[in-house]
Amino acid sequence: MEDSNERNEYINFSTGFYVAGINNYASAGGVGGGSPDFLDPKTAYLYYHFAMGNLSNYDYAGDGRAVSADALQNVIWFIEQEIGTLA
Repeated sequence: MEDSNERNEYINFSTGFYVAGINNYASAGGVGGGSPDFLDPKTAYLYYHFAMGNLSNYDYAGDGRAVSADALQNVIWFIEQEIGTLA
């Protein structure tokens, strides 16, 4: 598998955010996916529980928040076959 991913998509944290909606696909798909790029049900499950604030072992407000966020992103990329291995 080629190691392609969506790491070419960036967020500017110095501006506000507008959420147009939550779907079961990535709208543009990024480097590694189609357009749309439908989510694996495991990704949808993880994101749902993250958004509800009840993802088991996720540090939502503590010192480990950045570590939790990085781990979740990497698991999602792995499930979506955007990276070949988990770090």
